[in-house]
Amino acid sequence: MDAFDFNRYVWRTDSSVQGRYIREAGGGEVIEDIWKLTKHGEQNLFLGIYASLSQGVSLTPAELFEHVKSAWKSLRWEVPALAATTSHTWHTDKVPTTFIVYDAAQSTEDVNKWLQETVELHQEYRSKTLDELRYDIGQEPIPVNDFDRQTFLYVVSYSPTKFGLLLRTAHTTFDGAGVKILMTKLITHLQKYITDAGYTAAQATVMKWGTEGERLLPIVTEVLRKHEPAVIDDNGVVISQELPAEPREGKEYFETLGDVMTGLVTGMPVRRSV
Repeated sequence: MDAFDFNRYVWRTDSSVQGRYIREAGGGEVIEDIWKLTKHGEQNLFLGIYASLSQGVSLTPAELFEHVKSAWKSLRWEVPALAATTSHTWHTDKVPTTFIVYDAAQSTEDVNKWLQETVELHQEYRSKTLDELRYDIGQEPIPVNDFDRQTFLYVVSYSPTKFGLLLRTAHTTFDGAGVKILMTKLITHLQKYITDAGYTAAQATVMKWGTEGERLLPIVTEVLRKHEPAVIDDNGVVISQELPAEPREGKEYFETLGDVMTGLVTGMPVRRSV
């Protein structure tokens, strides 16, 4: 078997577009993108939460929306893939090659434009549920076209002390666990923006737009565990067991891949004829 070039999955700068980072999607990222292309947006992820403000704290819809946008901006700085897009190289004889693309913000105006395009206040749903909002906005797949936005946040203010947040993203860049992490980080930022008067200024000193691409998350094949020897104390007691390296190629890899794919197939719901 020929040696496999894993460098294709490593983030690199695109010399043809200033500030653009790009890498080929791999593994499950490609599977999710192909399913999205062929199953009419089936692989979109949603996560909604309802939240209540602490006693003595209340916000108008406009005030809440501004705080949420600030938290969303801080989340992009922390996890730049929040603003990533998808593109393809199309072929006539095989499935397209999928790429994940990130365009670094060149100015605060760029960031504000992204905020305007990805965060929405939906007060028309204040007497409805987030699931109803999810159903209505989920009728169109994301992204529709290459380089379209593919991660969004929807806000509903139900009262001065209660609100809902609905996060929607393409499955290519985030998985289910990743969406939960995003929401946790978002709420952490939001709480600080609401309760800490100095948090806005503190965040402004941290966010240096144009450099955030350096923190783009790598593909999993670049962060697999290396071999870890056992740790033994002076009395010969094993503190932690030896852990083998996680393979990304060779016999051990394909054995692991087989187990994973078997679990995926057997875990799928079975369609039964009536």
